[in-house]
Amino acid sequence: MTKLAIIKIHPGLNMAVPQLSGDLTRAGHQTKMYFFKEYTMEEQFIKSPLFLRSKSTDLNVNLDRELCQQFEEEYHLLASELKEFNPDAIGLSVISLSIPEAIKTTQFLRTEFDVPILWGGVGVTLQPEIGIEHADLVCVGEGEEVIVEFADRLQNNEDWRTILGTWTRGADGEIIQNEKRPTPSLDTIAIPDW
Repeated sequence: MTKLAIIKIHPGLNMAVPQLSGDLTRAGHQTKMYFFKEYTMEEQFIKSPLFLRSKSTDLNVNLDRELCQQFEEEYHLLASELKEFNPDAIGLSVISLSIPEAIKTTQFLRTEFDVPILWGGVGVTLQPEIGIEHADLVCVGEGEEVIVEFADRLQNNEDWRTILGTWTRGADGEIIQNEKRPTPSLDTIAIPDW
């Protein structure tokens, strides 16, 4: 059984995180969901070529005291909760506007945890070249089958860098763009874990 924490960066109702948790639970894995209550919309990101769909990946978001001071207490609360859960991997649900917060959150998580960090969601499906600069695995497209296959492979100590519908990195740091995964039938997905 893989223990996977799923963090929803952006506020508001969204079925993605409960849906992924439902699919993981049905497959015999353990999940815990975390929901950010708010995030900072970075003005520099909205005006950047990245937001305007440029090929550039030059987004300067640094985890320094000034940038994360507003959410420092929440970051440490998140770390405390995650340490109690002790996940084998951490997933982030990311939309385009929450990419800067996802970057800062990932940078913080890497100071506290030595586990794979996954990014999925509309934001990284549209711009996987940004996500792969920060995450160990980026889901491109629907994530229900991807996250279950990832959890299964992690549990069995199998290579998860070849999962269809993902971008990841090889041992040499080279970006691996795996083939797209066919869209699953709605009849096969699990009941969301509300």
